[in-house]
Amino acid sequence: MKTPDEILGEATSRRKELEIKDEVLREVLDLLDGIRSRKFKDWDIDSLSRMAGELSIYLVNLGQMVADAMLVSNSAYIYRKWKYVSTYNKLRKEMDKIKDAEMGADIEASEEYESQLLSQHYADSIKTLYENVERIISVIQSRMKHSEGEKMQSNLSVHQDGGEEIS
Repeated sequence: MKTPDEILGEATSRRKELEIKDEVLREVLDLLDGIRSRKFKDWDIDSLSRMAGELSIYLVNLGQMVADAMLVSNSAYIYRKWKYVSTYNKLRKEMDKIKDAEMGADIEASEEYESQLLSQHYADSIKTLYENVERIISVIQSRMKHSEGEKMQSNLSVHQDGGEEIS
């Protein structure tokens, strides 16, 4: 059985491999990197709107990826439980002590447990990315409303001062 550090290392490298292979993940992560490199206050409303639109489209794809990853994770969990129970039942008939049968079943299902952990980690990572994109879209929408409010306030000030609005 692998140590927790080995499993985490494998999960991290597996996630990086999937990011490289999966076009949607790569594009979303590139887009998020682009967002991080700029300040929202420097964006005009059109740029914010385009960014929110792009992220919304990716959100649909990420939603399907979350569902697929959860299916794999849940299947790995069910298979591990089945493997444990079937091994335990077999060993229980052969062994006198319940603890020995439990330990044997744990050992026999260790690879399935590792597979379950890795698939759960991937599902959690994709779900977290989905939730982060949702939050970023919300922040962009808030920034757009704030920018529109500032523009309206600026236009009111210009009209109240008797000046002309310059577009």
